[in-house]
Amino acid sequence: MKKHYTLLLTLVFSLITIIAQDHSEELNFFHEKYPNENLVIISHVEEIDISKSKNGLQITIKFNEEKLYLQDNANLFSEEKISGSSFHKLSEIKASSLIFNGKNYKEQKINNFNEKDKLDNAIFHDDVKEISFYYPNLNKGSKSNLSYTTSITDPRFLTSFFFQEYYPINEVTYKMTVDKDINIGFKEFNTDNFKIEHTVEEKKNKKIYTWKSTHVPKTESESNAPSFFHSIPHITPYIESYSENGQTIPILGSTKKLYDWYYSLTKDFYEKNDTIPEIKSLIDSLIADINSDEEKLKVIYYWVQENIKYVAFESGLGGFIPRSASSVYNKRFGDCKDNSSILKEMLEYAGLNTYLTWVGTRRLPYSYSQISTPVVDNHMINTCIIDSNFYYLDATGKYATIDMIASFIQDKEVLIGIDVDSFIVKKLPITNAERNYFNDTVALELNNLDLVGNGKYTVNGYPKIKIFNHLETLKDDNIKKFYTINLTKGNNKFIINSFVETNKFDYDKPFELSYDFSVASYATLTDNHLYINLNLHKDFIPKTIKKDRTHAIEQDYCYKKSYYYKLKIPEQYEVEYIPENVHVNTKDFSFNLTYKVEGEYIIYESSFKEESLLIEKNQFLKWNKFIQQVQSASKEVVVLKHK
Repeated sequence: MKKHYTLLLTLVFSLITIIAQDHSEELNFFHEKYPNENLVIISHVEEIDISKSKNGLQITIKFNEEKLYLQDNANLFSEEKISGSSFHKLSEIKASSLIFNGKNYKEQKINNFNEKDKLDNAIFHDDVKEISFYYPNLNKGSKSNLSYTTSITDPRFLTSFFFQEYYPINEVTYKMTVDKDINIGFKEFNTDNFKIEHTVEEKKNKKIYTWKSTHVPKTESESNAPSFFHSIPHITPYIESYSENGQTIPILGSTKKLYDWYYSLTKDFYEKNDTIPEIKSLIDSLIADINSDEEKLKVIYYWVQENIKYVAFESGLGGFIPRSASSVYNKRFGDCKDNSSILKEMLEYAGLNTYLTWVGTRRLPYSYSQISTPVVDNHMINTCIIDSNFYYLDATGKYATIDMIASFIQDKEVLIGIDVDSFIVKKLPITNAERNYFNDTVALELNNLDLVGNGKYTVNGYPKIKIFNHLETLKDDNIKKFYTINLTKGNNKFIINSFVETNKFDYDKPFELSYDFSVASYATLTDNHLYINLNLHKDFIPKTIKKDRTHAIEQDYCYKKSYYYKLKIPEQYEVEYIPENVHVNTKDFSFNLTYKVEGEYIIYESSFKEESLLIEKNQFLKWNKFIQQVQSASKEVVVLKHK
């Protein structure tokens, strides 16, 4: 019996040992530290070496990253992708799964790497190649390891280093080794409240810069947040110059150096004429009998928007050099630089002063005064100057007037190339909310408990462009459905019976939609009293912001929505109660609501306005209080009593 008992204990302890060894101590530690995370990045290291060679500068980046998978869904993270280009050439790619077998990790190397083109419409210098592969047999407690080398072929294209990702990082290291006679600079972004250990040491003819951080929390992915460039701590290095045979070779470090390089790539578009006979004939026909420079600008700008299709596909320095105007004209498509090229050529032939212009979209947080490297901008437009008035022209879309700035470059700096020696840097304004408006004016009546009415919906500015772009994609039988969704009033019984469109697809005039509608069983009748809520437009009220949100909220543009409703009082009823007026006005947002009785009508007027592109975190409480006031006011009803 004792022998069997001893055997049983041995089996029990052996089983406990086996169970304990199913997972490594490392997994147990990180699973306890990050119980709700799918994975943790154990180590992320990038080591850059910048040295001189016979052909100038040699720049290589060695990348290594190790991940530990903390949950049973590890296989969902099997796919990995890395990117390279003609400016960032990949080599020495090594990847493997590390599977824990109860005692140690067994490596399973990856040999199958698939390469394909990757297009990104957000940038204008794109020949990116994407390499994808799969880590085999990942499960809870597995690791993955990835390493590769990147060779940077142009010293202007040093990349930024980001210290944070969408998963926690145990240790992150950024190291740069540079020859002493290479002058290098660094710009830090979003690092004020982020703990980074920074050291600089010298060894022989080398200078070694190291940045290290540990226990880095993940960054949150939240809807309607500015891009990660605005929040994740990162460092952007740049090479100012280097010495060669007693001479100083300038690279970057000032807006002038950046512009000199940009001009060298585009000088043909300043120094040569490419107005082929077909373009001349077109322009002559467009501006015949037009004397005003603004009208000439308008008709040419609108033609390019209408007839040159935007297509983003680039390769190498072709991502920085516009194609010729004749090429763009003959193909009738191009990217942002190509649109700027043909627009410049056409406007100059018409006698207007126009200039290629570089700009970063709002996705990028940088200005030319902060960092003068190619990371600062990712878009090209055209600037036309007439009598000291600057017109910023982006022909990649449609329906923009000559005095409208593309919504995605509002509040950004532009670099306007004047000639070989001169340029202008200007800050673009934010388009006022009053320019981007929705107005809805409606006459209402009650037919028993049904609400019927006819209205005029007027929209202008960026909202008009958005509507026109959407309408272009719709077939006739879907247009009524589109208007019904966007003009819904009261409840889901709202029906548009008929509508008439005015100024549809017109560039300069507001778009108008006249319509009549009904909402069945909208009013409530109780004890000879009619109850009706005149806040018919429920969807116009934004939501409150969650308390645990970490990022600011960004919107495409500032706007104003206004509603004027005139309700005829039924003959057998009189007004017993109308809600109080509400006025909430701040610098960045406002809400105004008034009720009044005029003869046989109740007049309802409301407006909602947002004057800022961002709601910052320190404004969240103020915003929520504001929205709660709006929501409370929207629940109030008009009460009519039977005479």
